[in-house]
Amino acid sequence: MLRYVVTVATCVVIGCSAAPAAADSGPAPAANGSTDPVVDAGPPPPPVDVGQVESTPPVTTKSPDGWTLTVSAHDETEMPVPSLTNEAATREYIVGGVFNGSVHAPAGAGAPRGTFEVGYQIACGGDLSTTPGIALSGSIGLLPAAGLTVNLKPGVVNIIPVTKKQFKGGDPWVMISGFSLKIDGCIGKSFLRSYATLTRSTDTSDVIQSYYGTTRIG
Repeated sequence: MLRYVVTVATCVVIGCSAAPAAADSGPAPAANGSTDPVVDAGPPPPPVDVGQVESTPPVTTKSPDGWTLTVSAHDETEMPVPSLTNEAATREYIVGGVFNGSVHAPAGAGAPRGTFEVGYQIACGGDLSTTPGIALSGSIGLLPAAGLTVNLKPGVVNIIPVTKKQFKGGDPWVMISGFSLKIDGCIGKSFLRSYATLTRSTDTSDVIQSYYGTTRIG
């Protein structure tokens, strides 16, 4: 009888024991496996304006004697920057781009030769300047100019050649980087676009093909 009571008491004590608490598993892991809390970073910052300009499509012409000329451009930039003098009538741009020419000769023709000119066309809605013309800036002796200063007249499109090279062969190209164009005496809006002119020359003829970039209004 005593043995029975002891057995029952033992069963009661065991049956009343509290069940062990479930272990705390901590925060659920993120999708990437990290247990760090997810922080909402918000929308991404806007892209930095580097003055990128979309180049217009390549242009092609074929001459009566069978030559094919193509002119194109890519990676063009026309970045407006504050004027050093902080003049309201001054516009300044830092420009660049890669300009390509291609001359395909007909069968039996010799190696092509000619010129490849690259520059910019600038116009202004109004004019305050008293000195017409174009002034080179940043040039000393025979060193190339670092930029151009332009005094504009209203309604006049100024053609600003940056470089003009003679070439022999089929694929001339020009790269411009960090070139400064400064426009003085300009009120209202200014208008800027690139151009490239490829000329193929022989002893008896010239063939000319020009490219014009997208107009930037500033």
